[in-house]
Amino acid sequence: MAEELDRRRKRGLLSFAIESALEAEKLTLQFFPQSVDVERKADDTPVTLSDREAEHLIRGSMEHTQDPP
Repeated sequence: MAEELDRRRKRGLLSFAIESALEAEKLTLQFFPQSVDVERKADDTPVTLSDREAEHLIRGSMEHTQDPP
């Protein structure tokens, strides 16, 4: 029984991750093909406004789910 719950939880988390990624994809594609400003994070990796917006969307989804991953 515990194994079945674990499988259900994993399926639910996977579903949540896929749905969040697809929503983030829609959002980020709105920023293209326009010119993209690239900033550098503290570790010198690049980040764009679309990256920040996608992160905000996914974090918001996680905060509003009843069983966050």
